[in-house]
Amino acid sequence: MFEQELELEKRNSSIIPLLLIVTLIVAIAGISLYFVLESRKVLTTAEVSPVLLASIEGQTPVTLHFATGALKSEVDQKPQDPHYKLLAKTGVIVTKPKAKGSSSLIVDLTPAGEKLTKRIPQRRIGAESDLDGAILLLASSASRYMTGSVVTVDGGFLLT
Repeated sequence: MFEQELELEKRNSSIIPLLLIVTLIVAIAGISLYFVLESRKVLTTAEVSPVLLASIEGQTPVTLHFATGALKSEVDQKPQDPHYKLLAKTGVIVTKPKAKGSSSLIVDLTPAGEKLTKRIPQRRIGAESDLDGAILLLASSASRYMTGSVVTVDGGFLLT
């Protein structure tokens, strides 16, 4: 009786389920290997720069950026932004309308603002382009061993 069941099983069995299981295992292993290899790929500075700069441009500014002189409300200079109001409130700058009914403002440094600028060793307020070197360092493979580091880009202000 047992031999008859074995004989019946041999006639009815198929290798297809076994092949499907082996194929599934090979596919999962192959996909896993592909993602592991792709995650270890290091991008060059030329590949990273446009992506990083585009993502940074979409975020709020990292530094306090303002200009003095006659300003017109434009995409990159918005004298009504909160940081201008904060600087005016703390007495670093003075804003006044250029003309009645105009969206232009005149922004000037106060004596306290000039004093603040003199405390910066480079004698100027930083520009957004001053962050380029630090950003490229952090985006490149040169920073691959850096963890928990603070990269200060302040023109030497903290040292004084």
